Amino acid sequence: MKKIAAAVLLLVMGAVFHGWTEAPKHGIAVAPFDNPFCEAVEKQCVSFAATLEKKFPLIDIFSLRKAGAVVDYLKNLALMQAGILSDRSLASDMKNLSIEYITVGTISVFDGRYEVDERVVNIDTWEVVQTCGVSTDSMDYAVEAICYDMKEALRGPLTGKGGSTRPVLSIRRFTGQGGAGEGSAYGDAMAEMINTGLGRVGDIALIERKFSGALVMEKELEMAGIVEHGKVLSAFRDRGIGYSVSGEIRIFPDVICVTYRVNNTNCGAPVSMGYHEIATSRAFRPLAERITDDIRNILVKKMGTLSLDILPADARVYVDNVLYDFRDSFPLEAGSHVLAIERDGYENVEERISITAGNVESRQFRLKRDGQGKDSPGRSGFGNGKTEWERRVWGEYEKRKDVGKPSGNGRVL
Repeated sequence: MKKIAAAVLLLVMGAVFHGWTEAPKHGIAVAPFDNPFCEAVEKQCVSFAATLEKKFPLIDIFSLRKAGAVVDYLKNLALMQAGILSDRSLASDMKNLSIEYITVGTISVFDGRYEVDERVVNIDTWEVVQTCGVSTDSMDYAVEAICYDMKEALRGPLTGKGGSTRPVLSIRRFTGQGGAGEGSAYGDAMAEMINTGLGRVGDIALIERKFSGALVMEKELEMAGIVEHGKVLSAFRDRGIGYSVSGEIRIFPDVICVTYRVNNTNCGAPVSMGYHEIATSRAFRPLAERITDDIRNILVKKMGTLSLDILPADARVYVDNVLYDFRDSFPLEAGSHVLAIERDGYENVEERISITAGNVESRQFRLKRDGQGKDSPGRSGFGNGKTEWERRVWGEYEKRKDVGKPSGNGRVL
């Protein structure tokens, strides 16, 4: 009897131990990737999602629901993004399908190069828990890069459950003008790339664009196509989104101009803004990285923004003896700083400025000619007046080191 009792005890302990080690898996589905501005890429978007589904990593953590099993849910997701269906109506679908997360993304094509942006989203809160952005000429490379990033990023405890003390932010919209019809595509791609960058910042809770886009569309339908900025901010605020990011891209024959603004949804005031010029679409992703860093500095590190309007436009700007690209509005640590402006043949300007966290300090300067016609000696050691940013994106950018896996040509954010 003792042997039988011992055997039963071992079986019970084994079952309990097995129950401890077999943690419940998280339900997830892969939605077809989209590109609303390029029908030619539509088939590639669908096939890309199918390939990602086949190679999906972490099957020990996630229970993958095939796209065929969630096709109706995905259709309703598209209706929600269009503002036709409320996000609340998707809650019951989610429970019936046992889905907690969904993988969404977009594919853009510029100059024969694919720009792929992917993220995993918690459907209950619409918070982004993982993102990956890839610039490449190979779709196979993009799939491998995304799978590898998922494997590395989602091993730890999953986030996105809400209730965080982090700043909550969402991308509202980037519009585009100019070019041979590329303006809208450029705007949407830039929004996706910034979305990818912000999704990798652990100190910020990022709300998925498909959800926030539905809030904007909801207001558009309410107001018969007339969007009031304050109305949109209130829609964000009502859903617990504290900050809204919007922007615009303008395309000219020799330059692409990008502006962005971060607004506090509680009061509507801008907390950060920026203006950038690039020469090629290849600089979009490096620019998105810089904008991401600027936004993080403002919201997380509690920095302020200095916005300058200077003539002549090619004057050199120094803050605390460091050269800045003054055409941008750039973040600075809160406190007192020394601002110096120099231009050959003009009188130098130097004054002390005060930066407040979360505020934009705007200054305007019109330099006076010095009457001597002499060149200013300038300040040495700064690359002949060019900032590191100008050297990096005015033309071809220097590629970052790719992830350890996969092999092939591409750039991963």
